[in-house]
Amino acid sequence: MTKKNLSVKDALFYIKKELKQYYPEREISGLISIIFEYLLNYTKTDIHLNYDTKISEYTFLKIEDIVRQLKKYNPIQYITGKTSFFDLELFVEEGVFIPRPETEELVSWILNETPCNSLTILDVGTGSGCIAIALARNLPKANIHAFDLSEEAINIAKRNAKHNNVNVSFFKSDIFNPGLPGSVKYDIIVSNPPYILENEKKMMHKNVLDFEPQEALFVPETDPLKYYRAIVNQSKTIIRDGGKLYLEINEKQGPNICKLLEENSYNFIETKKDINGKTRMARAYYNKKP
Repeated sequence: MTKKNLSVKDALFYIKKELKQYYPEREISGLISIIFEYLLNYTKTDIHLNYDTKISEYTFLKIEDIVRQLKKYNPIQYITGKTSFFDLELFVEEGVFIPRPETEELVSWILNETPCNSLTILDVGTGSGCIAIALARNLPKANIHAFDLSEEAINIAKRNAKHNNVNVSFFKSDIFNPGLPGSVKYDIIVSNPPYILENEKKMMHKNVLDFEPQEALFVPETDPLKYYRAIVNQSKTIIRDGGKLYLEINEKQGPNICKLLEENSYNFIETKKDINGKTRMARAYYNKKP
């Protein structure tokens, strides 16, 4: 296809034709929206209104390059370097887990149960900073801390906080050897730790398996609660009596996580289903009085 005198309509045809063997039609439509917003700042409406508008040869070359990467199942978020989470624009890159819609539901649950006052909140394993930053945007009086083991993730999270004009205290730490300051007592602790079992890999897409950080996704089949156990054990030294712990969970591990929480002085335990009807969240109070 000659790259001169091409229209938006030609570019749409090219993308759909090239990706037809790789992605479902609905997903291709979503990719098209992201590509045109990224390259031309077009909304979906702009795309329809500009079918016959000519695009530059440079723009079409960029489209070809993006399509080549998509054929290798490189996530579109890594290609554009950004994603959307809770109406925020966040930067992401390889080595940092791409935020998911289920995690937006976890943030919504926290906000629905949290008055807008001076709470102290900790995000464990912050990654891109998505949870901490969304909470900071919606709870401006809260004092929010967040940590991750990855230096790369911390740098991205700090950049995202600055980009979204919120204050979050990010620091590097390891939940298995945290050294968290015991003087700080948190009202809320939240985490979306790795929880996908190794034997569940076969059900996952190549764009996840080949590009996203494995350490942010998978746990051994022999110890599916590895991270939850560490989080719960450490949380008891830094959470206030009556404080809340929110967790994103594997849908198959709800009963086991509830048992773990109950055995560690957590009560008023509740699980919650996501929009797809899967049990993907848990919330419990620490040593709350009846």
